[in-house]
Formats: sequence, structure tokens, C-alpha cells
Amino acid sequence: MKIDPNQGAQGAQISERVGGAAAPQSGRVSSQSAPASDQTNLSSDAAQFSTLSAAAGQVPDVRHDRVAAISAARANGTYSVSNRQIATALVRDLGGSNG
Repeated sequence: MKIDPNQGAQGAQISERVGGAAAPQSGRVSSQSAPASDQTNLSSDAAQFSTLSAAAGQVPDVRHDRVAAISAARANGTYSVSNRQIATALVRDLGGSNG
């Protein structure tokens, strides 16, 4: 806002832009008002990401059925893992190639 000290507050000229539109110059209040609400538009990728993120949050961190099966196999002595399976898992987990 620019105020000319020679004209006082009555002759104030408003030069700021508010909300992307020029403010009234006469000191009168404009009859136009700001939009009633803000809007957000998401791309289809963002909407899909949101849906997938919510679905991933519903998946349990531990597969209890798999843990129970392996625990039972260990308890009765039938659980065995080959050296190749162990090596493949180590290479995969350490970021190497599989094959």
C-alpha cells in the first residue's frame, strides 16, 4: 500500500495485488469476493498411489501362516534349506544378481 503523505489517508492508493487480482483503487470495497473454497486436483497416478499406499498399509508385516508352518517343520525335524537356497537369498538381500 502506498500512502502519499501530502494527501493523507483519504487519498491512499492501493498498489498491492491480493489473490492474483488488482485491489480497488478508489478505496471502496469491491463487490467481488474470493472463491468460497480451495480445490485440489490429483493426477490419476497420484490417486492410484494413494489407493496402493492404503492397501499396502493393510498387509501385515509378518506372515503368521508362513511362520507357523516353518516353526512346526523345525519342531518335528523336517525343515531343511539347501546351501543353494541360502546363497541365493544372501546374494539377493545384499543386492547382487540372481542366477
